[in-house]
Amino acid sequence: MRIACISDTHGQHESKKFTQKLIDSGADMLLHAGDLQANRFDNGFSFINWLNLLPIKHKVCTFGNHDFNYKETLKYSKKFDNIHFLVNESVEIERIKIFGSPYSLPFGNWAFMESDDILKEYYSKIPEDTDILITHGAPFSILDKTWTGVRTGSVSLLERVHELDNLKLNLFGHIHESYGIDFTGKYVNASSLNEEYKLKNDPIVIDRFWWKGGIVFPKSRDQEVVELYNRKASSIKEGKFVSLKLTMLSSNDYNPDLFYFITETVCKVGSNPGIKIVDTKGRQLSNVIRVVKSSAKTYPTKIIIAHHIFESMAQEIGLDTKIS
Repeated sequence: MRIACISDTHGQHESKKFTQKLIDSGADMLLHAGDLQANRFDNGFSFINWLNLLPIKHKVCTFGNHDFNYKETLKYSKKFDNIHFLVNESVEIERIKIFGSPYSLPFGNWAFMESDDILKEYYSKIPEDTDILITHGAPFSILDKTWTGVRTGSVSLLERVHELDNLKLNLFGHIHESYGIDFTGKYVNASSLNEEYKLKNDPIVIDRFWWKGGIVFPKSRDQEVVELYNRKASSIKEGKFVSLKLTMLSSNDYNPDLFYFITETVCKVGSNPGIKIVDTKGRQLSNVIRVVKSSAKTYPTKIIIAHHIFESMAQEIGLDTKIS
């Protein structure tokens, strides 16, 4: 099963370029995580007609806080057998069990917004055997940061997804500027519009999804970094100076999963006390050394790199190595 993920189209779904990208994706299923309507007067009919014309076999959606006329949209969608709108309910398609919820935490006078206590009750109804969870809002701390730096995700959702052992994918949107895939591949913010409400973000495509196993994404930049560490870590020699620059490892945000992966990888190969760490101007990173000394009991190593990355590796795969 090949799946295309979108969200927060806000009435701009009929863009020819955007539509062509979905067609070219070769997807068997399209998932939309809400905010499909342009304004309070939009009944969603044009969106449903557009969905119906897409050469994609299955379409599964939920609503979002901008979808005030959801009842009209929901009623009209019933005319089409392959279009499913989920409001705290499930559908099973080709043995894949999907649950959808349109809710997010309150701010302003919008639709489908509840306190985290009420959301906890809603999310408790998510079946244990759910494969794909579509929510409009994000789990707390995962691709949920606004351009002002505020985290907007739900703690109750975060707690619930950690309880769902069978869950393979949590798709959401809502915070446009946090578009992307987290390092685990389990969480996807598929907001199609950017923070300026321009249709700039591509559909996120899952190459393969199978109910019995998991998911496979096209290779991401973070994955390329990991592969480079795996290939090159063993080549670090005693006494070699490693040139470093501070860089963010994801396009949107600091990535804790990748940070810990790289830390552990470098620790394993860096157990040699002869390795010295310098910044790009040749200055020794004394703060890193202090961290190393305080962490000596935890790690069998003399170095911890935090979210630094080897400059040579970054250049090899085209990463931006400017100080962030």
